[in-house]
Amino acid sequence: MIKQFKGSSNEEIQILVANAMVNQGVTYGHQGKSDEGLNSYAALIEQFKDSSNEEIQTQVANAMVNQGNTYVKQENFEEALNSYASLIEQFKGSANEEIQIRVAKAMCSQSAVYCQKKDFRSALKSHSILFKQFRSSENSEIKDVIADLQANIAEQALLYETPEQVLTRVAEAEKYSDNPENLAVMQFIRFLLDDKTIEEVFTALTKIPTEMDLTWNFSEIKDYLTDNFEGIKQQQIQAVVQYFEQHKDIEQLGAELGVKG
Repeated sequence: MIKQFKGSSNEEIQILVANAMVNQGVTYGHQGKSDEGLNSYAALIEQFKDSSNEEIQTQVANAMVNQGNTYVKQENFEEALNSYASLIEQFKGSANEEIQIRVAKAMCSQSAVYCQKKDFRSALKSHSILFKQFRSSENSEIKDVIADLQANIAEQALLYETPEQVLTRVAEAEKYSDNPENLAVMQFIRFLLDDKTIEEVFTALTKIPTEMDLTWNFSEIKDYLTDNFEGIKQQQIQAVVQYFEQHKDIEQLGAELGVKG
């Protein structure tokens, strides 16, 4: 389809071609063919980056986000940052709400990559720009992006800031989120800083719906968790971390923690 119609000047056909290129890239990703997926995204961006059609612009933004995310999976962080930066630069002034969502997601992903690179200052800068630009948005997806980034920054702050600063970030994250997983993680961070009990953490965990897929893995702070705690608290921490990795058995976690639901 792409081969036959990529040269068409008909705008409706161009939209279909752009959609096909994104779908092609996504499908390659599902097959584990990341390089082929990147080729699809690059071809789409090159062909349609100057299009004035908003549907096509949305697909260009999708391709840039997917391109960046694919580079992250390959641990090619510099190329990922380039993809996110290109999207933000090109579309930050767009009034299209769908494109704004992609810009917000790119800023969030940009911050997350900086965290993986242990560049907390740059992560905070991306966070600040996102918050400043979108904090008044009423779009639910953008609100979720902001809430997720607030929670992620609070977790990362454990490595770089004082307990008082971290608790301030936790309070901000709690204010902007109604996601039960994020809220449970914030309770866990409070527990790490002796601001909550393990019983309160467990109560927060029981409020996560059983059908909800957990995404938190604490990968970037695992050394911190291992090196800074000992004894019973260390055992409790590892039990909570394993719950997030394996989840689904809250009763077993309660038994390991010595608390009752």
